[in-house]
Amino acid sequence: MDSSEFPKLPEEIQTLLHTLQGDDMIEGIRAEDWESVPTSSEEHLVAPLLYVKLRKSTGVPPSIIHLLEAYYRVNLKRNIQHLHHLGKWLKELQANHIPVVVLKGCHLAETVYDNLGARVFCDADLLVKPEDMDRAHRCLTKIGAFSPEKSFSVDLHWYLEDTLDIDMHRIWSRIQPATIGGINTHGLCIEDLLIHLCLHMGYHHNYEFGGLRTLCDIREIISRYGDTLDWGYIAYAASKGNFSKAICLPLCLTKLLLATKIPENTPASLCMDPIPTEPVKWALARMFTSQSFRNFPALSPNFWSLWASSSLWQKLVSFRKLLYPNKEYIAQKYPAPPRSLKRYFYYMVRLKRHLVKYLSVFARIVMNEPEMKRILEREQSNIRMRSWMTDEDKQTARGRKRGAESKNQLKQPFSH
Repeated sequence: MDSSEFPKLPEEIQTLLHTLQGDDMIEGIRAEDWESVPTSSEEHLVAPLLYVKLRKSTGVPPSIIHLLEAYYRVNLKRNIQHLHHLGKWLKELQANHIPVVVLKGCHLAETVYDNLGARVFCDADLLVKPEDMDRAHRCLTKIGAFSPEKSFSVDLHWYLEDTLDIDMHRIWSRIQPATIGGINTHGLCIEDLLIHLCLHMGYHHNYEFGGLRTLCDIREIISRYGDTLDWGYIAYAASKGNFSKAICLPLCLTKLLLATKIPENTPASLCMDPIPTEPVKWALARMFTSQSFRNFPALSPNFWSLWASSSLWQKLVSFRKLLYPNKEYIAQKYPAPPRSLKRYFYYMVRLKRHLVKYLSVFARIVMNEPEMKRILEREQSNIRMRSWMTDEDKQTARGRKRGAESKNQLKQPFSH
């Protein structure tokens, strides 16, 4: 797709992208255009990384370097504190013989980036097996990991993306040793890390929160491991889960926005040429022009599906998921292990909290408020793009059962 086919980005975003692309691009930046860089880079969570990239460049005004260095030092101090907490949590899980995999930001900061202060992260995402969720939750609760007073939080997962058919047996069979927070633990293999970043960006955040940061993560992985990445495996996993487009779109954006060279051995299924313009326009709008929506309370995709779907059955499914999410979801959001009877109490707590929020939005939609019409159109666009990324008809037809006892999971370790 030609760059002229997507909307013109704001000047400050164009300048920020040029600074991230490297020394060849910063030479053409005017002195007055540098003034927006610290603020825009902080807003998109890449200010510390930008400092690392630019600190030795001669074409950057010293005042800009000083501002970026301040962001970097704050982030470095915060990351050291975060990893100290993570190290204690990992020790507790290991002491109780609970296998754990560190996901996303903490893993990236320690093993992919060469500099601990370069990557911003604000929580710890830990993957455990379904049968260990209860014990892991109790262990971490015992040492105060879920305390609401903590500035650094932990989320326990037993899946990578809950709306997708991902073979978790295969994921666990490919994990790699990693030292994180001073503890010998495990992270996803680099191919699964790349897949997870792409999926989380598209399905969980709709390209909004930290979208540019994730593209920088993808670029860092490709730059560091591009020649050794098993692209055949990535294409296989994406095809198996019906999310090839969800991998293709971030790769395309990383190439377009950050001038990243995608390896020549990347399978054609991950390099759609030309890629449809609507998904690219949607992603760019969510990443760079959605500020007016950011103060609107986050609502479940299941709520918006009630308005977007024309199928009565799909509306009923979405309504059921909205009212009664699975017990693992409740365990992630509230201090109640999945098998604890306390979870029923928190279902009621959640229902009470959500009634106020959702009924208010429902009333505004029924009253046809102009702002709500814009928000509803935006969310309907998100749902269309999620369907596009997922090949939803195939996904629905296949169905799935997640977890270690899933009948759809492969019985033998993956080999390619």
